[in-house]
Amino acid sequence: MATFIALNVLFLGIFKYTDMAISLVNVVLKTNYNVLNIQAPLGISFITFQQIAFLVYVYKHPEFKTDALSYSAFISFFPHVLSGPILYAEEYYSQVKEKIGRVNWDNISAGLLLFSIGMAKKVLLADVYGKMVDAGYGAIDTLNFGSVLFVSVAYTLQIYFDFSGYCDMAMGIGKMININLPINFNSPYKAVTIDDFWDRWHMTLTRFLTRHIYIPLGGNRKGVVRTYINILMVFLISGLWHGASLTFVLWGFVHGLVMIISRLFKKSLYKIPKVITQVFTFAFVNFAWVIFRAGSFSAMKQIFMAFLKPGIYLSDIVTTSFDKIGFIDIVFGNKAIEAVVFVLIGLCIVFGAKNSVELVERCKWHRFSAICATLLLIVCMLSFTGTATYIYLRF
Repeated sequence: MATFIALNVLFLGIFKYTDMAISLVNVVLKTNYNVLNIQAPLGISFITFQQIAFLVYVYKHPEFKTDALSYSAFISFFPHVLSGPILYAEEYYSQVKEKIGRVNWDNISAGLLLFSIGMAKKVLLADVYGKMVDAGYGAIDTLNFGSVLFVSVAYTLQIYFDFSGYCDMAMGIGKMININLPINFNSPYKAVTIDDFWDRWHMTLTRFLTRHIYIPLGGNRKGVVRTYINILMVFLISGLWHGASLTFVLWGFVHGLVMIISRLFKKSLYKIPKVITQVFTFAFVNFAWVIFRAGSFSAMKQIFMAFLKPGIYLSDIVTTSFDKIGFIDIVFGNKAIEAVVFVLIGLCIVFGAKNSVELVERCKWHRFSAICATLLLIVCMLSFTGTATYIYLRF
């Protein structure tokens, strides 16, 4: 088990972190080695974690039997293979033998609706926010307090609708063939503490890191200091897993540090009204996403410096990018106002609306729901031109 886990980590390291290592060597030793520009296979981060979980499960359950074809089908299960959610062997094998291949019209209906909602999140919301964010980061020097606040919130919305949209689509496809994929998002921006946020955001990654890193390190069984060190280690690994850049490591470190602080003052936090802690949690997550998105320390510094520049007007570059929602052109009114309203709509959705899984679970199947799903699919299909790739495909 240890040997094959090491091989999986080695392959991941070669593909994702070789160039990062060369760059660090060049900086530290003042050398000039050329980076190799290695292209990582799509989904290698998710596949590696899934294979590690599989190896551990087989090791702990010697009675478990499989074959090469079944194993390959599990590892490459196409709906989620590129960007999750991370699926465990016991979740997949317990369903595939009994359910796959059967026609269940309720599951097909629920899956289509979930798929439609996920596609709408991506095409009609995430991609529109993405244009504003790309425009803002592409012209950082023009940003002032108002513009950079707008861009940072737009990215907070973009990454949520982008990633949760993919997971909804993956779950929808799985549902249509009678495979229930684990839930990966549970209204994360409604979280009232950072602990609560990580119980709601990328839930299968949190589960994996807890089961396969935090607990083996000792979890909370070896004293308070060791517990906090283990928490910090988990978040540093999480940051590095997301990308071969020190900004991702910093993002993980900041989250780990705030997690430790929130645990130190846990009793005091419970005395504060939930509305206040929810606002502060969202503000911190939004701040941390700036580190995540920046790509370099210089860009990160410029973004944070822009918060100190007076001005509340939106940069023309940011507002010019807001030209359409999907295939629907925006041709009336003030673009700055329209852009702000569109971001406010996104905030209303993440704070006030039920998440997609809740909507599908509570939906009664009738003509209205079928019409809604069909209309969403049609609008999304008409909006495919210029659709950006998923953010988590890079990871």
